[in-house]
Amino acid sequence: MEPPSRGPAHYAPVGASSLQPVATQPRRSNHAASLLAVAAVVIIAAAGFGFSTLHAKSAVTTLQTFYSDVFHYQFDSAFSMLCPDKQVSAKPSFDIMRVQLQGFQNANIVIDTSNLHYDLKDNGLTFADVRIHGSLSYQNVPQGQTVPTITIDETDPLALNGVNWCVNIAQFATS
Repeated sequence: MEPPSRGPAHYAPVGASSLQPVATQPRRSNHAASLLAVAAVVIIAAAGFGFSTLHAKSAVTTLQTFYSDVFHYQFDSAFSMLCPDKQVSAKPSFDIMRVQLQGFQNANIVIDTSNLHYDLKDNGLTFADVRIHGSLSYQNVPQGQTVPTITIDETDPLALNGVNWCVNIAQFATS
């Protein structure tokens, strides 16, 4: 009785008058391995792109939150977003800005930040530069008082602090 066939048989001459089949291993398909390799490359590339996009977006979001906190009188929250190594040098000018803005807060003036825009200018693994531009407007200004429209156009640096971004400013303009 002949053994069961395992794939295509090859015949090798054994003697001059007879041929006997020689068993060979079936050829294995590398399609599955190729598909897995391609899938892995695609997943890694997508994850890298997703991480870099999220990384850049979170820098912009950090600066938006910082300025939103400043102009909505959440000073302690804003100050905590400064890089730890800048907090001591930034405190005097930040406190002057706080006092100036508290005058607005005491008069119930609402600072509208909806016309501020944020654009990522430069982004590295541990740093980012975000441009803030636009203008501030005011609501609830007491009759007889005027508050000039403030136009902002600056680029602020951010630095990576652990896994979060921090605002890397050592001094604030107070005029």
